[in-house]
Amino acid sequence: MKTYNYSEDFSHPMMKFCRYLEDFPFPDTEAHFHLFGTEYPKMHSHDYWEFFLITSGSIVHRQPGYDEVVGVGDLFLIRPFDRHCFVRPMEQGYQQLNVMVTDRVFRILCEAISPDLYDAVAEGEKPVKIFLGDDERKQLIDSVHLVQTLSEDDYANFQALIRIMYLQTLKHVYYSLLHVNNSYPAWLNRFLAQIKKPENILLPVNELCSLTNFSHSHLARLFKTYTGKTLVNFLMELKLSYAAKLLQTTDLIVLDISSKVGYSSLSHFNRVFKATYHLTPSEYRNKSKHSSLVPLL
Repeated sequence: MKTYNYSEDFSHPMMKFCRYLEDFPFPDTEAHFHLFGTEYPKMHSHDYWEFFLITSGSIVHRQPGYDEVVGVGDLFLIRPFDRHCFVRPMEQGYQQLNVMVTDRVFRILCEAISPDLYDAVAEGEKPVKIFLGDDERKQLIDSVHLVQTLSEDDYANFQALIRIMYLQTLKHVYYSLLHVNNSYPAWLNRFLAQIKKPENILLPVNELCSLTNFSHSHLARLFKTYTGKTLVNFLMELKLSYAAKLLQTTDLIVLDISSKVGYSSLSHFNRVFKATYHLTPSEYRNKSKHSSLVPLL
């Protein structure tokens, strides 16, 4: 795992540098959180990791050379070398949850999910931004309420609950990065993530095109340019890969699996599956019980 030297980034005289030894009431826990609803207009960075979640209202999140209005559900994972501040809350006001951990703790939590997650987050062009729906936000707020009920000297549970909040967040961060190819433009990574969702895998090509701002023909040309595959062939491989995983990990009958991946004809599904995997779906399922079969996609 790489080591990032953050200190050299904090020399600008107009920027505030925040240190966890000063900002965390209990530095030995290497974790802290707070809820606040006032702007923080001073451009700053820190020697710890921080995610912020907008829980109500909206505000302008300012990064060097870039302003963005952020609202309820927007969550950013701010790295130690990122610079940012908050200005001009909207008239209705706003509130955000900030949760902070040291770099050492963040590395440990990333490692628990994937040995590559820390570097994937640290090396991104921008801080990771995700959106949390009502249920996901409630989970985090429930954890905050639990922390607020702890006695002041209950450091062990304080630390544990902060780490749980980070793991809840890192799950969504990992999902957001799962299908990212750094050689692809952002719109294509978003499109690939969308078409791999179960609710979209059955959509016809013309409806999938509506997930982008491109016409069918333009999208098809761009898709082939970047991926080397036609959109139709990519979707077929995706469906068959999904079917293979369903054969390996569920007890659904083959007819139901063929329907789940958009084949109305079982015989057609069997032919296409065998042409790709060189086994019928039933043979693939039986063999997968005794060996490790790797899908093509």
